[in-house]
Amino acid sequence: DGGPPGDRFDDLAIGVPGEDQPSTGDGRAGIVQVLFGSAGGLSVSGDQLFGQLQFPLGQGGGDIDDHFGDALAAGDFDGDGFGDLAIGVPDEDVGAVVDAGTAHVLYGSAGGLTTTGSQTFHSDFPASMPDSANTDDALGKALAAGDFDGNGTDDLAIATPGEGLGA
Repeated sequence: DGGPPGDRFDDLAIGVPGEDQPSTGDGRAGIVQVLFGSAGGLSVSGDQLFGQLQFPLGQGGGDIDDHFGDALAAGDFDGDGFGDLAIGVPDEDVGAVVDAGTAHVLYGSAGGLTTTGSQTFHSDFPASMPDSANTDDALGKALAAGDFDGNGTDDLAIATPGEGLGA
């Protein structure tokens, strides 16, 4: 629930990883649309649209075939009672590394999701990530939210299906 505090209505985030960027037409860069729930169901009134060009989220800027929104996971990652959203971008380039992938986290507020304080994760950042970015890692291809450590706050699992282990 990223809508008004305490409204108790579920919201819907829709990843459209093959969508062109609205402002530039960059093919298959991807977008995410958020519809808010109400007593009458989901509504497009007040909906939110996120893309890497409209909302600079750190790494990259919405290139062709990035597939922003290929995976989504909702949870309360900061424990403030507002729904947060993780967005996978498995074909994002990290520097010169092609298709290394990234994941972005947008935090919820009384006005919905916001890019203020958003976080970006890829194999080179934060430094605690176990390996450096490699071509075709596809970090962010799958995401899952849950309280994996039992501390009462949701955690985020990020898949990197192209990551090579050892030789």
